[in-house]
Amino acid sequence: MEKRNPLAVVALTFVTFTLYAYYWLYKTTDELKKETGRDELQPLVDVLLAAMTFGIWGVWAAIRNARLVHEEMQARGASHTDRAFGVAAFAGLTMFTGWAWLVSMAILQDDYNRLAETEFLPESDALFASAAARPAVRARVAVEPPATPVEHPTERPVARPTRRAEASNVPVFLSNAPAPIVY
Repeated sequence: MEKRNPLAVVALTFVTFTLYAYYWLYKTTDELKKETGRDELQPLVDVLLAAMTFGIWGVWAAIRNARLVHEEMQARGASHTDRAFGVAAFAGLTMFTGWAWLVSMAILQDDYNRLAETEFLPESDALFASAAARPAVRARVAVEPPATPVEHPTERPVARPTRRAEASNVPVFLSNAPAPIVY
């Protein structure tokens, strides 16, 4: 996720008469979709629905995104407080003040910045802790006999080609090593 200054987000939204808020909603939801791998997030749909509902859908999308950030931070093993209620509370205050939702944007942008600073290491702790609990990996390994030289009195020894071991003679080795992680 791209790090942005929360105060700059608020200022740009205020200066552009809320147009930046729609751009910000699109960009941050798209970045959150890529960061979390959640295909159900549709940033363009969020922006269109927010425009058609005069921002009400945008408030719901902000609350949803705050919850997703919290879930992702917990999945990464980082300590994090769920700020979805704070985002909802300031959005609700907008009915009385008119501009309190800008505080919701600042809170959510701060969460996005924290998510951007957190590295994701899949199963980092569980990888080594549960290695003994995993089932053994079975592998067949063909063992070929060593090449034996052909002896001729006038020539140098030459390696004889070997045959593959028969399937019934192939030993099976068990390993409790964790499976390799491919990135």
